[in-house]
Amino acid sequence: MSVQLTEQDLKRYSRHLVLPGFGVEGQNRLLSSSALVVGLGQQGLAASLYLAAAGVGHLGLVEPEEGERPEFLRYAGGAGALLPVGAVRRRLEELNPAVRVDQYLGTGMEDLVARYDVVVACVRAARRREELNRFCLAHRRPLVGAVVRGWEGHAFTVLPGEGPCWHCVFPDDSDALLTEGLGLLVAGALGILQATEAIKVLLGLGDPLSGRYLSLDGMTGRLRQVKCRVDPGCPCCSGPRGE
Repeated sequence: MSVQLTEQDLKRYSRHLVLPGFGVEGQNRLLSSSALVVGLGQQGLAASLYLAAAGVGHLGLVEPEEGERPEFLRYAGGAGALLPVGAVRRRLEELNPAVRVDQYLGTGMEDLVARYDVVVACVRAARRREELNRFCLAHRRPLVGAVVRGWEGHAFTVLPGEGPCWHCVFPDDSDALLTEGLGLLVAGALGILQATEAIKVLLGLGDPLSGRYLSLDGMTGRLRQVKCRVDPGCPCCSGPRGE
């Protein structure tokens, strides 16, 4: 479905329109696209704010972990204020009225994955990342994932059928290092990076983080890329169970 840019849209997205490979056509495509953000901590908040501001036409927000919700609302309100759940949706709609925002309970996740063009995984629990990896592979939806561990974070994009999946790259992903409050300092930076990746995937621009993942060390400010490849024995994307 094509969306006609209004004069107000042209002003709102004026800095996008001059980017190489973007232009009016790219902005139209973005407004016709959808993204599902799973996990509403600082990471998910940063990702959803940037996606809304960029003009992704339809955003879905879902929190599969009940314990994450107060953290998200506290940061959404600023200065430690708590907001009702519906205030998050209103905030994004106020930021960009052209964007449709839907919120969901953390149920029926596979059905939600199938309904969106790209999935942005901002979840704390390793089992949730594995679950989203399987759902995205099954429905051939790109998955832009990131994991935060204290001062470090890793971001990686799964393009089903074109490269390794999350399990190929992080087969030992676990919650062993998770403690209350851990990983808050670089979570926002990872969320912004995920939003950028999702936009690239939606528009078919640039070189997504597939076949390599990006590692951020918040203590040193260093970024490094690590090459990765499909595991021929991966239970998710290779062999009888992955076909």
